[in-house]
Amino acid sequence: MESLRKLGGSKRRSDRSSSSAMPTLEPSQIQDKGKRKADKSSFDDKKAAQTEDLRPLKLEIVVESPPVVFYGSKRQSTGALFSARLNVLVLEPCVRLQALQVKLTGKATFKKPAARGCRGCAAREKDIRSWRFLSGPAALGQGTHSFPFSHMIPGHLPATTHTKLGGIDFTLAAQATTDGLEIVTHEKELQFQRALGENPFESYYDSHGSRWGARVAFEFICPKMIYPLGETSVKFRILGVVQKDPSIDGRYKDNSEYYVKMWTPNLIMWRIEERYSVISAACSRHSLMLGGEGKGIYHKGERSIGNGHLWNGWTTNFNVPGNDPDEDPNETGGSVEMEFPIAIDPTTNASCDVKSPTGLKVRHVVVITGYIIDSTGLVGGEVRVKDRGNRRHIYQEFPVIVTERRGMGISWDDERPPVYDDCIQPRPPVYGR
Repeated sequence: MESLRKLGGSKRRSDRSSSSAMPTLEPSQIQDKGKRKADKSSFDDKKAAQTEDLRPLKLEIVVESPPVVFYGSKRQSTGALFSARLNVLVLEPCVRLQALQVKLTGKATFKKPAARGCRGCAAREKDIRSWRFLSGPAALGQGTHSFPFSHMIPGHLPATTHTKLGGIDFTLAAQATTDGLEIVTHEKELQFQRALGENPFESYYDSHGSRWGARVAFEFICPKMIYPLGETSVKFRILGVVQKDPSIDGRYKDNSEYYVKMWTPNLIMWRIEERYSVISAACSRHSLMLGGEGKGIYHKGERSIGNGHLWNGWTTNFNVPGNDPDEDPNETGGSVEMEFPIAIDPTTNASCDVKSPTGLKVRHVVVITGYIIDSTGLVGGEVRVKDRGNRRHIYQEFPVIVTERRGMGISWDDERPPVYDDCIQPRPPVYGR
C-alpha cells in the first residue's frame, strides 16, 4: 500500500510538473508565426498570378462614355447612353474561341437574409443586357482584338447604393470560352448615379409648443435637396417666444411696465440622419417559412451622417404683445431667428435617396434639437429678464432629399447637334438664291 501511495504521489507530482512546464511562445516566435501566414498569403497570390499567366488570353473592359448619370426622377429620366469596348489580348499565336460575351447585371444584396446561409435569399441578380460577339467558333491571332458595344440604360433603374442592411450594384461581366473549354472571365463594376433637377427652397411650419402651455411654433427653411459634398445654408425660426403673463399680481397696475413669459434658446443642435429599410424576401426554397411567395422580413436602421451645434449667433426680436386688458391673455409675439450651414460628412459615404423595387429604401431628414429656457421678463421700454425657470427640450424633424449635383450635365436627348452656323471658318460656301 505504501508503495502504491508513493507511486500515486509521484504521478501527481509529475502531472503538476508537466502542467507547470507548458511551453510559452516568445515574442520572436509569435512574429515568426505571423510571418509564415504572410508568406503563405503571398505564395497564394503568386500562384494565382502564375495560373493567370498560363491562360491563352486576357480580357479587359474599357468604358468610353461618361459616367452613367440619370437626370430627373424615374418618370422623367430618359436614361443614359453607355458605350465601351472589350479588349481580348491573345498571348499565343492562335486561339480558337467557342463563345465571347458580355453581360450587364444588376445585383441586390441583403445583409440579413430570410434564411441564414442561403445564397438565394442573400442576393438577387437580374440581367439587364447581354452582348454576344461570335455567331460561331472563331480563330483569333496573337495581339489585341477590340469588340465595341453600347446600350441605352433605362432611367428607371435605381442608383448604386450601399447600406448596412443591403445594397444595389451593377457589374459588367465578360466571358470567353476557348476550344478546349477553358473559361476566362473578367468583371468591372459600374457606378450608377441620379441627379434631380431644380432645387427650390421649402418652408416647413410646425407648432408643437402648445404642450408647454405656450403657443410656440417652429419654422425651418432649407433647399429641397442637399448634396453629398458641399455645404447648404438653412434658416430656423422659433415663433411666439413672448407671451403675456397675467398670473403675476400687478400686471395692469402700471401701463408702463408689465411682466411677460419668455422662451429663449440655450443650445441648438442639428444632425442629418440617413434612414434605410429593406425587405429581405425569401427564395423559392424558403418561401414557405414566411407564408408564401413574395413574402419577406422587414428591417430598418438609421445613422448620423453630419452634425453640429450652436451656442450663440441667433437674433432675437421680442415683439411684445399689447398691454390692453381686453386682449387675449394668451396672445404671443416675438421670434428667434438663426441661419447656419449644414453639410454631410464625406467620410460617412452617404447614400442618395433611393426607392427600389427590391425592397431597399433610403431617405434623409434634418433633426433640430436643443433647449429653450422658460423665463419671466419685465417690459418697460426694453425687455429685462427677471428670473429663469426650467429648460424645455425641443425636437423637430424636417425631410430633405440627398442627390448628386446636376452641374453642367444634361440628358442625352436635350443635346442639340451642331449645325454649320456654329462652326468657325473654313465652312461650306453660301450659295445665293
